[in-house]
This record gives sequence, structure tokens and C-alpha cells, in this order.
Amino acid sequence: MVSRQKDKESVQTRVYKYGLVLKTALPQEAISELYRANKLWNKLVELHNQNWQEFEAQRCAVDEDYANISKEAKLVSEQIDAAYDTRRLLRVETGNTEGNDPKTKVIDKKIKELKEQRSALWGNLKKRRNKIDNLIDKQALNQKRKDAFKHAVQVKQSGLSSQTADEVRRDFDNARDRIINKPSSGRLRFHRFDGTGYWQYRFRSSNANVDGVSFVELFRGNKDTGRAFELLSMDVTRKKPRLHLRAKLSGGVIKASKLFHEFDLIYHRPIPDNGQIQNGKILRTRSGDKFRYDLVLTVKFPKPENRVFACDNALGVDIGFREDKGKLLVATIGLLDGSHYHYIFVPKKFQQATEHIDNLKKELDKSAGTLGKKLKSHLRSFKDFTPLEQSQIEQLEAEERAEYVFKMMCRSVARMPNNVTFSFEKAYKLARALKHHHDMISSEASDAITLWWRGHSRRYRELHNLRAKQIRNRNDFYRNEAAKLIRYDLPIAVEDNFSASIAQVRDKDSDLKKTARKNRFLCAPSLLISAIKNAFERENLAFVKVNPKNTSKTCFDCGHINKKLGSEKEWRCPNCGISHDRDENATRNIAKKGIEALKKAGKCL
Repeated sequence: MVSRQKDKESVQTRVYKYGLVLKTALPQEAISELYRANKLWNKLVELHNQNWQEFEAQRCAVDEDYANISKEAKLVSEQIDAAYDTRRLLRVETGNTEGNDPKTKVIDKKIKELKEQRSALWGNLKKRRNKIDNLIDKQALNQKRKDAFKHAVQVKQSGLSSQTADEVRRDFDNARDRIINKPSSGRLRFHRFDGTGYWQYRFRSSNANVDGVSFVELFRGNKDTGRAFELLSMDVTRKKPRLHLRAKLSGGVIKASKLFHEFDLIYHRPIPDNGQIQNGKILRTRSGDKFRYDLVLTVKFPKPENRVFACDNALGVDIGFREDKGKLLVATIGLLDGSHYHYIFVPKKFQQATEHIDNLKKELDKSAGTLGKKLKSHLRSFKDFTPLEQSQIEQLEAEERAEYVFKMMCRSVARMPNNVTFSFEKAYKLARALKHHHDMISSEASDAITLWWRGHSRRYRELHNLRAKQIRNRNDFYRNEAAKLIRYDLPIAVEDNFSASIAQVRDKDSDLKKTARKNRFLCAPSLLISAIKNAFERENLAFVKVNPKNTSKTCFDCGHINKKLGSEKEWRCPNCGISHDRDENATRNIAKKGIEALKKAGKCL
């Protein structure tokens, strides 16, 4: 046990992610493998729910007080769900998505009170549960769950490769542990299959007892050994080297049933010789209306010794976005000695993509506005529909509540003022709800909504896919920028608590204009800091957070604090007369504070 602990302390784990390019279209059987993995997850959720119900039934049977508290907690949870439904209905009716109208604030307050009440009940249940579990056959129930899980994961039952099935089980166990330890963090949910998923691989040398191979062992050259995962050849004629990957995506023990597929792997980040590749995962994720493929490798390295840096230089990062010659500046990075500055601007294509998304939204809202004008006359019968009280909504069954929600949607359209445009989001939700309530409205209204749905539902999904794609591209951009900073081989200092003042993307009580919110989305400074932190810690370079107070207002040369300084880009020190660029001066002050922090920690000489 001691030796294992020492082994863990002496190694560190890094994750390497590479883009994959399909050589040919992915076979249907490979997609079926992803479907089976999704099916296995849902089966585990079902077994977990059954096991939890059995636990609760036995606890309630041996302790009447526990049964009463449990029943009360369930009722409070139902009230919370009903309050959220009412909140959504109110937003549909008023068209206010900000949540700042008086009625919504009342509901938000009630939800907060109910959650506090439920949290207290859950806390009470947890205390009693520790005592009650000694009175029930907990071991038998746990063993029954483990046996059920083990049976579900078996290759004969799941139809998956053992490695992928085991990884699904590990992911599920981690999610289950989080929720059991902290019930308020969420719940285990069934997943709808959307074509995404992963294939899992483990790597082990011949005659070895533990996982782990070097890159040289994994790279087979042009030699086809029939293994589940092989790197066959390398193309170095491109800007970034490409490896030829052959991987098993489906099939069982019988060789004839195995399905292999080929990819090009963009090898942009070499794995050092001392790294031991433990496992790999081929991911299939959505990117717009298409799919993206990536390979994620988990690699272990000997942990480097704590590094002591010289105190003569460091990097300072000043976060602060502003327009500069038509470009949007995210951050300025400078050396302590002022010899070089690095600027990170939002790429023009990101700004253009955001404008395209905004234009697409306007176009779709326009089409929804036309639909709203048509529907107003067809849904007049709902204009006088009387909303129910909160207590009445809470008493409705699930189907009755769904009908009530649909009627409230129709009412909001019928009562929509002439100066208010029917939004695309509301149109999409109304069209989805119509699938189950065709008989509640006229055929003219139903036909108009159905026609609109056929012509615009894909555009709605495209809009949301483009947003997700832009976020991924921005994350990749920041990781590349962080990699450039590593080349300085110096400690780096960033402002602490900057997110409290400028990094929030949106807040319901914020008075930020749309332009400011858009700029925050484009810049996302917290993601940049996270990318820098991960890169520097991975390369054993010091990453320090410092107090941001007066870093922009303090003259680096004489230390005078210019308290009268506003938002000027350029300023002159009233004490020594030296001119400063606001951002560049701030980076030097931040770097200086970083050196001081390293000295206190004994990491700087």
C-alpha cells in the first residue's frame, strides 16, 4: 500500500488531445456501437433507480419518522418542479427572458425558499440514514446492485467491447458518487442518443501486468498486427505531421466480426519519450450539423522536481478588452523588464461568426414574427383563458400540466401586443408542443405552425450548433496562445478575482448593454486564464495569482499611484513625468507582484 502511494506521488498525468480526419465515411455498425454504449448508460440509470427505491422502501419500513420526512421532501421537490413550470409559463406569457419582472422575482424567491427547505430535509434524512442503515440489510442490497451492474456491463449483454463497456461503467460510477455525496448537485438522467459517444482503448506491453506503453511501442509503422489500436505510418510532408491510425470500432472476439476504420491523426503535440500512454479514447461529438472526431490519450510521466526560478524576469497578464483599430483586445502580456509585449486579439473570423449568428437569429425571428401575426386571429379563443393559481398548478397531473402549458402558450400569442414580435424561441417551443396537442387548436393554426416547423426547425438547430462550434474554436485558439507563452520559459502572473469585475458573461441584474455582453462572450477571459494555467502547470512553470489592486494606476518606474486616472489608454505619471501605455504598465506591475509572491513561497532566488 505504501509503495503504491509513493508511485502515485512520483508520477503525474497529462491528457493529450488530437484532431482526427476520417479517411472514408463511418460505417453504420460503428454508430450502432455508440448507440449500444448509450443504451448501457440508460440501463445503469434504470438499475440505480430501482436499487435506490429498494433502499428507501426498507428505510421507511423500519423508521416511521424517516418515511414521513422522505414523503415531505418528495412533496417539496414536486413543488419546486411546479414553481419552475410556472416561471417558464410566465416568461412565455410576458416575453421577458431577463427574469427581472416583479412576478418572476416572487417565484424565484419561493424557489429559493423551497430549495432551502428541501436541503434541510435532505440533511435530516442523511443524519437518520446513517443510523437506519444499520437496521437494514445494506450489504445485500449493495451486492444486488453490483451484480446487476456487472451483468449489464458484460459483453454478451451490452454488445460492446469490454474496454468501452468498462469505461461507461466508470463514468457512471463517478457520476453516481457525486450525486450520492451531494444530492443537490443534480440527478442521474437517461440520455437521448444523438449520434455522439466514444470508443475506449487500453494499452499494455506484452507480458506486462500494468497499463502503459511508450509512443514507440504504440507506433507500429506499416506493420499490421491486427490489434484494436495501431499507428501505422507518418506523413511529415504537411505543415503538421499526420499519423495513419487504424482502430477497431465494433466487433467481438471472433476476428471476422471485428470492424476496423482508418483515420488521419494530426500530430501537433509530440509525446515525450518518458511518457507512458495508459489509454485512449476516440470521441465523436457534434460540430454544427456534422460530427467531429478527436483522439484523447492519457499519459503518465515521472513528476518533475519543484523548480526554483531566477528573480530577474517574469510574465504579467493584464486582462481588459477594448477596441483597438477595429480589433477587440482580450489581454496584454508583458515581461517584467518591458523588453517585449504580446497582445491577444479576438480573431476577425470569430467576430464575423458572431455577426453571422446574430443575423441568422434576426432572420429567424422575422419569420417567427410573420407566423405570430397569422396565429393571433386563429388563437383568439385562448385570449380569455384564465391562468391557474400556483396551488392549482401544483395539483395537476403531468398530462394535465402539459395541456395547461400549451394553452398558456396559445394565450400569450393571442394576447401579444401589436408592438411585440413573436420570437423564434417561442415559435419553436410552440411547434414542439403542438405534436401532442393538435386537437386543441384549429386546423388553420395547426397547419400554419406545422408548415413553419418544416421550413425553420433545422435553422433553429443550426443556430445553436454554430454557437457551440464557435465556443470550441475559441477554446482551441486560447490553448494555442497559451502554448506560445510557454516558450518564454518564465513564471507567469495573472490578476486574481478579475472575474468578479469583468468576466461575467451575463447576469439577470446586470445593466450591461448588448454590445458589452457580446464582447464578453467573444473574449471569455476566464477561459484564457484557465488555458494559461493548464499549460504552465503541465510544463512545470510557475503560475501565480496576484492582487489586481491599482496595477493599472501605479507607475512602474516610481511607484506613484495615479488615483485620478480614468479609462485613458495613454497616461503620464504626475510624479515622475514618464508616459505609460495603460495595459503595458499593468503587465509589468503584475509581473513584479508575481516575483514577490514567488519569493515568499521560496520558489524564486
